[in-house]
Amino acid sequence: MVQSGKVNLNGNYGRLQGTALSATTTPGPGRSPADIAAQVGELLKAGADPRVSEASLMFVHGAFRSAVFGFSDSLRLILDHVERTYGKEEAFKFVNARGPENGVTMGLDATWRRRADILNLWLDKGGNPDISSFAGETILDALEDWDREARENPTISPPPADLKDRIKSARPMEALKPAENLGAACDTTCQNIQEMVAYIESRSELSREARGHEVCDTAVQQLSLVLEDLRLLRKQVPESRRGQVEEISRKVTVARFLIIADCASQKGKEVLQAAQEDLERLKAVL
Repeated sequence: MVQSGKVNLNGNYGRLQGTALSATTTPGPGRSPADIAAQVGELLKAGADPRVSEASLMFVHGAFRSAVFGFSDSLRLILDHVERTYGKEEAFKFVNARGPENGVTMGLDATWRRRADILNLWLDKGGNPDISSFAGETILDALEDWDREARENPTISPPPADLKDRIKSARPMEALKPAENLGAACDTTCQNIQEMVAYIESRSELSREARGHEVCDTAVQQLSLVLEDLRLLRKQVPESRRGQVEEISRKVTVARFLIIADCASQKGKEVLQAAQEDLERLKAVL
């Protein structure tokens, strides 16, 4: 069916609007991790693009699902394929991507689920443990929670002794070096926000029924990138200005949820415009 053109291997189908790869990396009856890894390998050979996310639910791709459900062999296949096919820079972005619904990386999710094997694999492939969720939680925070729960509950195995040391000693990769020009970083983020304002304005021309059926995955991903830019900017600005960046991030997060609910949200547009004005004021004093 793929060869005949009746099915797009990277299209979104079904109730969850998933891709073939994201569906394959979801557990099912009678399917072992080895079966799933074999199917993932065949899909990758056939041209499946792991970077394509599901267009509903959590808006994540097959690598996320492999990490969440503990399919380490499938995850390794996907991460290796992305680096081999699309290059190291794209692989770095892919492995450090955050889920657009909560800002959680594959590494943080693995820590929540106490999967040291998945976390170590993620780190091996260039995962940056400094990346926090939208709630501000880091992998080190989650490791400390895991350690505390293990002390309080003898049925829970503690994290491996060397894992916390590995997290503490990890260094962000080259791609996360701070930008030398903070003004340029602010300009880029402002431009991305402007694009989202234009998107909302274009959606306002649709009927309410049409808007209700539109999947805003592109918009959600774009705002997730804006939040990632702001996270990096917060690390670069003087400490006295970090509160301003956090407030801008809060506004973008609010706008993101408003746009998920209604792609033509005027309130979302107003909040984004306020965030852009705050960012321009910040740029003026940097």
